[in-house]
Parts: sequence; C-alpha cells; structure tokens
Amino acid sequence: MGIDIFGVKANQSTSAREIGAGLITFSTMAYIICVQPALMSGKLLGIDTGMPFDALLTTTCVASAFGTILMGLWARYPFALAPGMGENFYAVLSLFPICAAALGGSVGDAAVWQLGLGVLFASGLIFLLLSICRLRELFITIVAPPMKAAISVGIGFFVIFLGLRGAGFIEISGDTLSMGALTSPEMGVFLAGFLVTIFCASRRIPMGVLAGIVTAAILALILGKINIDQVCSAPASPMPIVGKIDLPGVWHHIARLWPSIFILVFMDLFDTFGTAIAVGRQGGFMRGDQYPRIERVFLVDATATMAGSLLGHSTVTCFVESSAGVAAGGRTGLTSVTVGFLFLLASFFSPLVSALAGYAPVVAPALVYTGILMLRDIAVIDWSDLSDAVPAFALIMGMVFTQSIANGILAGLILYPVVKFLCGKKEQTQCGQWILSLALIAYVIFVL
Repeated sequence: MGIDIFGVKANQSTSAREIGAGLITFSTMAYIICVQPALMSGKLLGIDTGMPFDALLTTTCVASAFGTILMGLWARYPFALAPGMGENFYAVLSLFPICAAALGGSVGDAAVWQLGLGVLFASGLIFLLLSICRLRELFITIVAPPMKAAISVGIGFFVIFLGLRGAGFIEISGDTLSMGALTSPEMGVFLAGFLVTIFCASRRIPMGVLAGIVTAAILALILGKINIDQVCSAPASPMPIVGKIDLPGVWHHIARLWPSIFILVFMDLFDTFGTAIAVGRQGGFMRGDQYPRIERVFLVDATATMAGSLLGHSTVTCFVESSAGVAAGGRTGLTSVTVGFLFLLASFFSPLVSALAGYAPVVAPALVYTGILMLRDIAVIDWSDLSDAVPAFALIMGMVFTQSIANGILAGLILYPVVKFLCGKKEQTQCGQWILSLALIAYVIFVL
C-alpha cells in the first residue's frame, strides 16, 4: 500500500519521477522564502510593520508546507501552495493602512497587523463557504474579465516599481521621483540577478528566479554588501505571530473592512481557478469539461489561507510554478508532498535567508520578473473599446499613481458599469456589478 495512496502507477508515473518533479517545483518557488518574510515585516519596503522577520521566515515555510502537503494527500494533485504574490503586497501596502485607519493607529502597531490577519482569516473562511456551497462561479462573474486582467496588470506595474526602487534604479526624495545612479553597486547586483533570471526563463530552465537571487547574492557578497556568518540554525520561534488574529475587531470594523475582504476573496479565487485550469490542462488532469476533485483543490486552498493567517501570513494559494513540476512529469500528490517537506527543511536555513533578504537588490530581480509576467494579461483588455479601456485604465493607474492596490481596484470596479452605460452597452453589465459599484460608492462617501 504505502506510496500507492497517490496513484503513482495509475497515472503511469514512478516515485522517482514524482520526487524529482517536486524538487523542480520547489526550486522554482523557493524565492518566496526570501520575499515573503521581507515583505510582511516591511524590511523589503523600508517600513516596519511590527512583525518579526525571523518568526515570519519560519511560518512562511510552515504555512507553505501545510497547504502543499494537504493538497498532495487529499486533493492528490501536484499543486504547490505558498503565500501568493500580489495578495502579499495588497496585505502590507493596502490592508494594513486600512486597518490602521480603522483603529486610529499606525502601521507598526501590533493591533494593526493582528486586525489585518483577522481580515485574511475572514477572507479564507468566506472562500471556504463559497467552495462548499459551490457559489464560486457566481462570485467570479461579478468582476468582468477586463477588470480581472486589469487587476493583474496593475499589481504587475506596482510590483515592478517596488522592485526597481529596491534595486536603486528609482529614488524617491520627498515628492521627487528620480533615476538612481546606474553605476552603483546596487544596480550591478540587481542587473546581474535579473539578467540571469531572464536567461534561464527564456530557455525554460526551471529554477530561473532562484538562480537570479543566488547570482545577485554572490555578487553582493563579493562587493561586501552582505555578510553570511552562518548558514544553518534551528528555526526561529513562530510564537510572536502565531494565533494573533483579531476576529472580533473585524466584525467591529466591518463597515470599513468589507471591501478588503471582498478583494482578497476575489484575488484568491481568481488565482486558484486560473492556476488549476492552466496546470490542469498542461498535465491532462481535465476530462473534457470535467475536472476530478476540483472541489478539493478549492477547499484545500481556502483552508491553507485560514491556516496561513493563523501563522501570520497573507493569502496562501496555488502557485503557477507548479507547472514546472508537471512539465517534469509530476502527476500525483507525491510531487506536492515532496515540495512540502522541502519547505520544512528550508526553515533550518534562516540565517542564510535573513542575510539575502536583508539587502533589497538581491530579491529585486524576483519582484521585477514576477511583475513582468503579470503584465501579460494586458492583451486581454480590448483597448479599442472605451467601455473596457477607461475603467481598466483607471484601475491600473489608480494603483500606480496612488501607490495603493485598494484604491485602484475601487476606481475600476466603481467605473465599470457606469462607463458601460454611458457608452450604450448596458446589456454587457450584470445586476451584481451595479450593486457592487453602488456599494463601493457608498463606502467611499460614508466610510473612507
């Protein structure tokens, strides 16, 4: 019995192939171990969220391992999970400031990030209920395809901006935005990592992002910008952030927080749905219109998000990097379980990760590359149709110019049905889109 619980033979695979696929999947997404704690702690952005980096590093590995192993054992698909790129930026740059405003405090106060984690838990719970009741399709249709694409594009531009700022390419002094010194060590470190990442990606080398980080780190080490005194140690205690969510506070401030819950549910739902379909087609898991055990994929994702919030993290979701393992022959949950155990093993390398994540140009190539990938959805938007182009433009530029993911999404979702109506295309709108637009208008007028 044992290994047969994954259906390795039934899927015409071998244990060696599944474990090898797991190694490849892990190598393509291991960058999240550096990025996530640096982002949630604020170290990557030059701010202090009040969340300790070392504890976040430990729980990044634990949250990723939990979701990925659960996916392998229950859904039995080779999908890996970790705190999602996009959702993590939204949590730190939009959700935490909203929570600070609701509490009358400031980002960095413990009460602020605890309320933020409560919102993240609530979004996971709602996602779980939508999956159980099979209402996720209805929820997805509320946001029109051009708006879904615009959200991805807007976050992509935003992530690129933050990556270039971390690399020293962009400098902000007061109200002035300028170009940094192109001959600085920071730019050299960034370019070395970025070019290696692009080289690997163009040749479909699976661990391109990780290779870029390693290259940048080696150059930074040579230039004396980072010091690595220790490579391994026991994982840091996660207790400063575990179980610190403020659920009563979410209910108390629900009038101010409900748009954030909606946005997080939508982002998680869209990420999971898109990744499951894309990787499912690649791996041949779909049978026509049938997708065996797809409900389990959504339930695992929702459960992982709730567990992630209890561990101090933003939305935990399926990673499209799972496609690398599928391309290598991964077809069963054994691939996922392998990835999960590698995440747990990685938690013992916290001194090394701390050194790398502490110098922004080292992880900046991963941010810029991720942002560029998110720009691909710009082709989905019909820019010749003003009824699509105007709200999409408002959403994208709202994110970039206001430096707020939430503001951009609010602008786009409010304008979409209104602009459709003004362009004489009200038949292309749904009742739910009008209700959402009016609710967000009321939110802006009476709550913000």
